Amino acid sequence: MKWLIGKGIFAALALLASGSSAQTLANDAPETVSARDAASLVAALTSAGYDAQIQRIAETGEIEIEIDVDGDIVAILFSDCDEAVPEFCDTLVLSSAFARNIPISDAQIRAANRDHKYVSIWRDDEGDSVVQWAILTHDSGIATPLFLEILRRYSSVTDDFAEIAWEGDTQSSVSGTLFVANKRGNTLSKIDLATGEEVLRKDSCTNPHELATSPDGEFVALGCYGGTTIDIFSAADLGKVVSVELGENARPHGLVWMPDGTIYATAEGRRSIFRVEISGDWEPNLAEFPTGKEGSHMLAVAPDEKTAWTTDLSSKTVTRIDLTGKQEPLSITVGEEPEGIDLSPDGKTLWISARGSDQAFALDPVTMGVRETVKTGRFPLRLLVRPQGDVAITSDLADGALTVIDVASAKVERSIAVSSPQEAEKRQQVTILWSKDGTRIYVAETGSDTIAEVDYESGKVLRRINVGKGGDGLAILP
Repeated sequence: MKWLIGKGIFAALALLASGSSAQTLANDAPETVSARDAASLVAALTSAGYDAQIQRIAETGEIEIEIDVDGDIVAILFSDCDEAVPEFCDTLVLSSAFARNIPISDAQIRAANRDHKYVSIWRDDEGDSVVQWAILTHDSGIATPLFLEILRRYSSVTDDFAEIAWEGDTQSSVSGTLFVANKRGNTLSKIDLATGEEVLRKDSCTNPHELATSPDGEFVALGCYGGTTIDIFSAADLGKVVSVELGENARPHGLVWMPDGTIYATAEGRRSIFRVEISGDWEPNLAEFPTGKEGSHMLAVAPDEKTAWTTDLSSKTVTRIDLTGKQEPLSITVGEEPEGIDLSPDGKTLWISARGSDQAFALDPVTMGVRETVKTGRFPLRLLVRPQGDVAITSDLADGALTVIDVASAKVERSIAVSSPQEAEKRQQVTILWSKDGTRIYVAETGSDTIAEVDYESGKVLRRINVGKGGDGLAILP
């Protein structure tokens, strides 16, 4: 294994350690250190001025030592251990991790390994870069000055690699504002994405759900699922501007704010959708279009605003609505409990996810014929097409994951783990939202009151943002 220290480098380092480069040690320092004697290692490190203590890893029960080397944390691991006697090990492993937001490339990993032949550099399952140098000590151990010289050389390698590891990392470039409807707290949150901090939270309405932002970025519309109104708030201070009354038992849910300023919303309790046009003095002009189906929950609207589509949970249908009033609604049965819906950016494909049958469907938006059927993760209750139009993702509540579908081939590319099947019930992952540039996915975890920010390219969860109770509906401003 190339990452075990070889005889040639061992001899060279031993020579260096015996000379002027050797680190000053206390008189009581042990002569040798060994992976079979953790206490000797702590004593050697302490004598050299490091704050070293043995720690036990809770998940595995294994021991490690963490030290600060010139401001960088280095973990000293124990490897090649006897199964019967876990403390009886043959190898010490110096290990450092670099937790980037976007992992470095395979080419960079290969180049770093070429430049540093006596270490191993790789990416772990979370996309973090790991640098390791393993030292075979056996039962006789190695001289303490030699070990400290290896540690010094290892620190030099990690310093060199750090320049690669942090180059181009993009966390500081994240900007914009995220709005979150907290359905159990009956509040609306405003998040500064540059810091990940909730900068404002205001009371909203009963059981708020879907959100949409105005084309000019000045306002946020909120569907009051526990009532009968669409409430509009100032994006700046979350002050309520107007409540648009939709009528008895409306229960508005799905919400779209079009580029021309028109708002469309499902009215689940009325088995209809509404078109809302608002004048300069905030006087609404309403038009209602029946779906004729129970549970019209989410919707998509064509760019020319001549057609809308709904997913009808209770009726287990998808419905096309002619907004010109010339044709009757057309409903078809698609899977079990269709809920997620989105129209491709070119308007040529209507994508649906059916949470009861763990499927996604590509439909002809005119004829409503099913073109493709895709198996997804479990309970895909939301679906969104990437702004670039190349993939669609489903939010798979029961898996705590996202299914990524290539729209051209209608094949699953991969699954992105946001949490895990074990955590899924606690997290209750629901709503998903793309950043405008398609590099990040925001995932509402309504059970843990968090929003997971996921890097699309790597599939890594970059951070979790704390919000109000039951954070669900999402909207973003660049």
